[in-house]
Amino acid sequence: MVNPRTRILLEYVWQFNGVIASEKGTKTLTYADNMINARWFSEARLNFAENLLKRKDDHEALVFQGENRVHWRLSYAQLYDAVSIAAQALKNQGIKKAIGWLPLCQTYPTQ
Repeated sequence: MVNPRTRILLEYVWQFNGVIASEKGTKTLTYADNMINARWFSEARLNFAENLLKRKDDHEALVFQGENRVHWRLSYAQLYDAVSIAAQALKNQGIKKAIGWLPLCQTYPTQ
């Protein structure tokens, strides 16, 4: 059973972040007593990329911190530009639909 305060907090987090979803569902957290199996908003249907690309500012979109102390940060503007470049390259090759990916490894980006 989810603590009512936890439910309120999760609802606030959803609203505060302006999550875009085709369906939110009614479950905010299932398996709350076991964090390994916990499921947040398990009934929600959303597009991860749409939510990451809705902003185009200098705030942090992705942060990577490797165990070997390698770290990098990518702003929403940098992420948007990188996705745009990749999308244009695919379009130029005649590809109309693709599944996107971003390798989370220490070689990206190199600065």
